[in-house]
Amino acid sequence: MARIPTEVLRIYCPGPPKTLAEALPALRATYCGTIAYEVEHIGSHQERLWLRQVIESGEHRRPLSPEGKKQLLARLTAVESLERFLHKAYLGQKRFSIEGLDMTVPMLDFTIELAGAHGTRKTTIGMAHRGRLNVLAHVVNVPYDTIIAEFEGGHREETAESEGWNAGPAT
Repeated sequence: MARIPTEVLRIYCPGPPKTLAEALPALRATYCGTIAYEVEHIGSHQERLWLRQVIESGEHRRPLSPEGKKQLLARLTAVESLERFLHKAYLGQKRFSIEGLDMTVPMLDFTIELAGAHGTRKTTIGMAHRGRLNVLAHVVNVPYDTIIAEFEGGHREETAESEGWNAGPAT
C-alpha cells in the first residue's frame, strides 16, 4: 500500500496523501461509517468522478450546531410520533410507512430551504408511496385531521392543490 500512488486508484483525498497507505485512514472514515454511498450506477463518468471527489474530500459533511441537532431531533421525533400513532390506531391498514427513511423529512426541509434561498418560489415533490403521509404532514403541512379523515373513510375536504399548499421554502 505504501507504493501504490493515489492517482492510480483515482482516490481524492484532501491534503498531502500520495499513497494508498497514507489515504487509507481518510477512506475508512468516509466509507466505513454510518453513511453509505452508491454512485457507480450513474451513467455519466464525469458525474461519478465528481461525486466521488465530493464524497472523498468530505466537503459535504458539515457538523451540526447544538441548535441544529435539537431541531433535527424535534423533526425526527415528530416523524416517529406520527408513524407510531398510525401504526397503533390503524393496525393492518396500508399507511405507507416511512420506516428506514426517517431522514427524508429533514432532508426535504433542507433541500427546499436551500432552493428557496437560491430563488425557487414553487416546488413540486414527486415520490413513491413509502413515507408520503409523513411528507404530507411535516413538509407540505397537510393537517393531521385531513390525513386521519382518509383512514376513517371520509373524503379530504382540502387537498394540497385546492388549498394552494405547496412545498415552498421551509420555515
